[in-house]
Amino acid sequence: MRLFLIWLLPLVAVAGEPEILASGLTAIDNIALGDRGEVYATLERRAPHGRLVRIRNGKAETLITGLDRPDGLVRRGPWLYLTEEVGNGRIIRYDLRTGKWKVLARLAYPEGIVADADGTLWISLDRRQGRVVRLRPGGTPETVITGLNRPEGLCRAADGSLAIAETATGRVLVWQKRRLRVLAGGLTEPDQLHCAANGDILVSEDADPGRIWRIHKGRSQVIHTGLRSPQGLRVDVQGRMYVAEQGSGRLLRMQARPAVLWRRLERGLSLAVLPSPLTPSTRDQAINVLRIEPRYFRFHLLMAAASRDGRPLPVWAWVRKHGLVAAINASMYQRDHRTSVAYMRRHAYRNNPRLSRDNSFLVFDPVSPRLPDVRLLDRECDDIRKGLRQYRVVVQSIRMISCKGRNVWSPQPQRWSTALIAQDRQGRILFIHARPALSTHRLIRMLQTLPLDIMRAMYVEGGPQAQLYIDSTGGRFHFTGLPAPGLDNVKFGKLAWPVPNVIGISRRSDAVIPRPSD
Repeated sequence: MRLFLIWLLPLVAVAGEPEILASGLTAIDNIALGDRGEVYATLERRAPHGRLVRIRNGKAETLITGLDRPDGLVRRGPWLYLTEEVGNGRIIRYDLRTGKWKVLARLAYPEGIVADADGTLWISLDRRQGRVVRLRPGGTPETVITGLNRPEGLCRAADGSLAIAETATGRVLVWQKRRLRVLAGGLTEPDQLHCAANGDILVSEDADPGRIWRIHKGRSQVIHTGLRSPQGLRVDVQGRMYVAEQGSGRLLRMQARPAVLWRRLERGLSLAVLPSPLTPSTRDQAINVLRIEPRYFRFHLLMAAASRDGRPLPVWAWVRKHGLVAAINASMYQRDHRTSVAYMRRHAYRNNPRLSRDNSFLVFDPVSPRLPDVRLLDRECDDIRKGLRQYRVVVQSIRMISCKGRNVWSPQPQRWSTALIAQDRQGRILFIHARPALSTHRLIRMLQTLPLDIMRAMYVEGGPQAQLYIDSTGGRFHFTGLPAPGLDNVKFGKLAWPVPNVIGISRRSDAVIPRPSD
């Protein structure tokens, strides 16, 4: 195996004080998150005092007792997998549904553990001549990586590679295509890892004081300091990071919000690709946000019913046909594949003249230059009748985030890809395409935890019809929704559905250029 060396200088961006969720957890080591706010943890004590516990409302309930230095812990569906870091340590599978557990294998000083979707386990052996072994369901352990110096934490990186914390050398390694490379160096006792969907890797340092590091695109950044031997760490759907602080016997929660890295496509137009912590760690499962400054772009409502041929088109085709820079779904539509489900008007033409009970209205093309070029109106806070008279183009749809910042969707079991339009506090418009299959309530919660500064948001489409297409001087980007349940993924997974109505943007010839002081 070849070893590629990349040494990195850290950036420092320290976050706020952590919240203490539970204390008195002697030798807490690794953690896993449940679906209802519970946290599972290993308490790394010698037999017979080692335990697997479930923590709820600040209290720990024992699930397994009599363990010998239980360490690594990972959850995959209804199963918890844990390791015992001793000479003849057990690899244990615990069934969350029945409370029964089974010994899958015994290894010398197993610590870090990763579980693939098919049940294959990857386990690090924490020794000076350390290894990583693979344990397939029903099989026997086989060595995959050798020559490591005290490998501890493991996680599956966004690109499918395996990230390894090499404690003795202070490095984080990545193993891919049978090659090792150094992702980061100069850390103090790197212990456990968490791989985020956006490609970030979080690292805890088993030191006092210890730090939490974030590795993003080859750059290392300290995000928390002053911890006492932090060990296991996980991030939940709201972007909150849970940390096992072994030195103080506490379970902590703190912010680990991913930085929004905007890619400037051209003047007034930027794109961000954000992680979804609930879905596989790939760019194909990301939340994509196009930020538009209205002073540089005109907004357009294009409708099949108002065109000569009356034909719905995929969003990319609408963009190319009309020379737009970008476009997104305008709204959901009725069975005739022409008519919007709610009020839609462009000048004198009314696609749907009926005002529904929906509370959000995207309006643009004002009758007076003194009015904002584009706005999201909210029935709860705005005079809708007055607002509709002030703008020549109106699209009504379902509200997602109210003018008071509330998530107005109730939790629901249904999940799908989503396209939405939002407005931030600076008046910029956001075209957002969330490809992961998420419930709308949970998607809104995620968006509210991200530093997008969203003020209002409106739902425009869901499922495979949800699309966003960008044809900018900074690049072309095509985002489509996941296939609906029951459809052939191969046949429909990459197709763009024809839709009758879209909101698009074009460059303004009369763009107001800001002065240097702006």
